[in-house]
Amino acid sequence: GQALAGRAQVQAQKFGATLAVPYSAQQLCCEERPFRLYLECGNQVRAKSIVVATGARYRSIDTDNLDKYEGQNVHYAATAIEARLCGSSEVVVIGGGNSAGQAAVFLSQHADNVHMLVRGPQLAASMSDYLVGRIHASPKITLYQNTELCEIGGDETLRRAAWRHRETGEVTSRDIAHIFVMIGAAPNTDWLDGCLALDDKGFVLTGKTAEA
Repeated sequence: GQALAGRAQVQAQKFGATLAVPYSAQQLCCEERPFRLYLECGNQVRAKSIVVATGARYRSIDTDNLDKYEGQNVHYAATAIEARLCGSSEVVVIGGGNSAGQAAVFLSQHADNVHMLVRGPQLAASMSDYLVGRIHASPKITLYQNTELCEIGGDETLRRAAWRHRETGEVTSRDIAHIFVMIGAAPNTDWLDGCLALDDKGFVLTGKTAEA
């Protein structure tokens, strides 16, 4: 992926594109033409056309010390790379949607036990029946509903985690090596509000809905 992005950058420069790294867009003034784009450094850019490809950032949870272990023991993706780290250990997957379900099923093939924490009373209605069946059938996945992470701890690496049932207050504590936060992503579109139509989650609307 990095090599592909590097080639794209070289090609863009060959065609005369000017690259400004790292600069963050703060505001778009769309009431005049050309558009005026305000950057965090204080500079402004005028353009007849603007391509918005700002992506999204993973949603996280408000738990003390979580950021201390991000990139090492706290993950926002469950690929083969992360799975190799989970052998002979217990892990936590947070979330109730398809991404969390896929992560739990996949990681159960590598970890000793997967503790799946769902904040709501049940798995998301949008989760596929296939995943629901796999989760309930797996002896290596323990499902906790109405539950949220309340504490993590360790030294240089994560050693333990605790979660609380939101109704009974019961706390479960285990030796945990890795935590996977799979609760979706938030689009980086705050700076576009007022210029482009956004849905209730902040994603840019396109097509006929946006035109209306």
